[in-house]
Amino acid sequence: MELPHEELPVELIFHHWTETAADYETRDETVIAGVLQALRDVSVESESPIVSTDTRGLTFVTAQGDTYSFWFDKRRFEGVDGRCYVLSEDEKLWELAWGIRTTDPEYQDLMR
Repeated sequence: MELPHEELPVELIFHHWTETAADYETRDETVIAGVLQALRDVSVESESPIVSTDTRGLTFVTAQGDTYSFWFDKRRFEGVDGRCYVLSEDEKLWELAWGIRTTDPEYQDLMR
């Protein structure tokens, strides 16, 4: 998915839903481009019979207001069929996602 720089999504929301629901946002173009590249680098290895209650999501928002999302059960990809799939090469993706949380102003306020 090679997008010209001007076509990158303008916002990225990292959803982390466990016992509580939290959403962390960024408009940083470098972070958004990095997450898109990290998604391209991920491989699906196999179907997983394991399911958890740790839901994570990445929602991209375009300049036109369109959204597209990727959902995960912990670090397993949730397919549209409701099944989960084991991933590999996803370390960079989660490093960037947790970085979104760290720089989100609401999270920073909470940690003070």
